[in-house]
Amino acid sequence: MRLSPVLLALMAGTALLGACSKTPTGSSAPAATAQATTPAPPPPTPATTNWAAVWTDTQTMPVEHLKQDASARAAWHAVVPRKFAKMDWIYDLAGGSAPPRIMTENGQAFAVGAVCERSSCGSNQVGFVIQLGGGHAVGGTLIAPDKGGWVRTYFGNPTPVEKGWLDAQLQEG
Repeated sequence: MRLSPVLLALMAGTALLGACSKTPTGSSAPAATAQATTPAPPPPTPATTNWAAVWTDTQTMPVEHLKQDASARAAWHAVVPRKFAKMDWIYDLAGGSAPPRIMTENGQAFAVGAVCERSSCGSNQVGFVIQLGGGHAVGGTLIAPDKGGWVRTYFGNPTPVEKGWLDAQLQEG
């Protein structure tokens, strides 16, 4: 049986239309169908994120916690003295550390921990108290100068409770 040129053109046009309606993955599913779908949940926001879980993740270092919690990062950077801004182990908490603990004061939760300078962990430490989700931060350093003795400093005006938390984190030796 011989097909007429008109019928061949019609068949080719139908095949071309079928190819155009395929989805990007190459399936021949209909391009759009009216189906009821459940909307995707909104992405996490500072108000919906469980910051306690983020800050106590034992596989993540404080530097990563600061990257995830932008408000906490802003609060921490606001209190770190300018003289420490180029020391990433202090400014970005990018040093050796154990996972922070979550402490509460007046109904507010705080990440409390310490980071040391990797090349001299026993001699140079920074302690931090950062409100989960941001808003407030204080810190302290314990540094052994070359000439001996320990120098302990605080920044961000810690309350007596926060100073106690910092002192517990900063251990001589």
